[in-house]
Amino acid sequence: MAGKITNAGRDAIRDFVQSEVAEMGVGTGTTDPTKTNSSLESEVTRKSVSKADGATGETVFKITLSTSDANYADVGAELTEVGTFDADGNLQARLTHSGIRKTSDFEVEYRLSETVVNT
Repeated sequence: MAGKITNAGRDAIRDFVQSEVAEMGVGTGTTDPTKTNSSLESEVTRKSVSKADGATGETVFKITLSTSDANYADVGAELTEVGTFDADGNLQARLTHSGIRKTSDFEVEYRLSETVVNT
């Protein structure tokens, strides 16, 4: 017999996860993420997250890098990794992405979505 998490249960898990994420960091690392990562490979900056509820069981974490944050001229490399951290600074999730050559001409918004799903 199969069981399912109800929508209310999914939202409760979402709310717990949401309460645990405090910051997002970005960096220039390029190695593939692993479950044993404890930090970004090459962290450049870290910011407090904005949080929002998405669909059922979904939460969205967001940071914005202003025109003066993490610019290529200061960092010397493209931004290629992002991670979420709890209030104690523990890395909870990490991902790599195509390089962003950030300049003072624009802001960059990172939005990460986590969803509790039934399979």
